[in-house]
Amino acid sequence: MRAILTYPDFKANNDGKYSLPFSFTLMGDENTTTTSNETKPTPISGYTQLSEIVIRGYKPKTTDKNETLNEVVIRSGEGNINVQSEPVYDFVSLETQPSFPGGMNLFYEYLKKSVRYPKEAFENKIEGKVFLSFVVETDGSLTDIMVDRKLGSGTDEEAVRVLKESPKWIPGVQDGKKVRVKYNIPISFALNRTTADLQGKTPGIQINDARLSTINSPTQPLYVLDGEKQKDFKLANLNQDDIASIEVLKDEAATTLYGKDAQYGVVKITTKAKQAPDLKKKEAKEKVYDFVSTTTQPSFPGGMEKFYDYLKKTVKYPKEAQEKNIQGKVFISMIVEKDGSLTNIHIDRKLGGGTDEEAVRVMKASPKWTPGTQGGQKVRVKYNIPISFTLSK
Repeated sequence: MRAILTYPDFKANNDGKYSLPFSFTLMGDENTTTTSNETKPTPISGYTQLSEIVIRGYKPKTTDKNETLNEVVIRSGEGNINVQSEPVYDFVSLETQPSFPGGMNLFYEYLKKSVRYPKEAFENKIEGKVFLSFVVETDGSLTDIMVDRKLGSGTDEEAVRVLKESPKWIPGVQDGKKVRVKYNIPISFALNRTTADLQGKTPGIQINDARLSTINSPTQPLYVLDGEKQKDFKLANLNQDDIASIEVLKDEAATTLYGKDAQYGVVKITTKAKQAPDLKKKEAKEKVYDFVSTTTQPSFPGGMEKFYDYLKKTVKYPKEAQEKNIQGKVFISMIVEKDGSLTNIHIDRKLGGGTDEEAVRVMKASPKWTPGTQGGQKVRVKYNIPISFTLSK
């Protein structure tokens, strides 16, 4: 299924129902089949069967545990295609990591412009993050797009759609060569609370397609814009993109603050221009950067090779995971503080069997890192990293 969905050179065919039979053959050292199932697929009634595709794998010629499957031959009715299997790197272990054209800030702009809030999620007030993984190919295209942690109500499908339509990325580089790289990223879905939570709360206000507007009513609310009462105020004259927040007051809460003018409710609007000075002060203290968007990224003392050595020496394989033969990766996010300490250690994707708790323990016990910098100053940086658990054979 993965191969079919990522195949770039499809040709048009007549509309209809088609079946596509696959067979898998594992070849031994001497090109002899070691396992075989020669049962031919039975044609499905009502479907036109296309040419069979045979996928043939070859066992390594030696028993060297470091040798991997190095060739897959895919054969269909139109001839053979040789495909060299290339390794997929983790993006944190690369010489040069893959990136969106122009940097991650432009990627976030692309998301803002492209993501359409699903109707079901909007109606059910679903908010949160969809965690995805994908492979950045050597030509910059994105393949193997997978949802690692779902949010639901159409958000998962929308996140996948946006990544599939993404412009090509700048591929990662290892040892001077372009390589395939697995990348993990969260896409956030957040409702615009300046409009979504106002429906029916104050006479004279209505929401149409998430847009705030006034209606003709004898009970118009009082508008207070950046602390000043407004006369003959029209929302149409205010650009919604300039609004930072809207607060609705009713009954005694309104009249206590604004007197008789507020008998039909108050709509307090704060613009971004008014809010900006306070936000800048707050962001200067609390802003957390993505590690891909900093001038200098945080790093383990001595580099990532030293970090991997630290993991090898420190990680204790949980007994439960050994007994249940649990292997795989625990995906962790954390914040590298300005002093190099690690905080907000969180499991983004679990493996179980005690591995998640062990991964957190090891990160909490980690020596202080070298903090990231932005504009010549140390900054707080969010960092994502996978920790692998592999049983010795």
